[in-house]
Amino acid sequence: MFVDVTCVQVAVTMYVRYRQVGEYLLTSSSRRAERVNKASLVSGLVAALSTTLVANFPVCNHVQVLGLYLEFITSTLSKLLHHEYV
Repeated sequence: MFVDVTCVQVAVTMYVRYRQVGEYLLTSSSRRAERVNKASLVSGLVAALSTTLVANFPVCNHVQVLGLYLEFITSTLSKLLHHEYV
């Protein structure tokens, strides 16, 4: 249950970060930066969801492996996208 609460906190943090970068981007009208911001939000939310997959299915090996790969790829992508613009 602790991991589920943590995943919700990660999702909320990703949304707040999305809104912060969105407010920052209001001064610049870069269409590409807006798309990168949305892609970063989606990848962060998928990373949080995949973490719950890993935590809630400890016996099912296929689901855990899928969750691990999704978590690693999407969280890395999210951090790289945020690092590019902010």
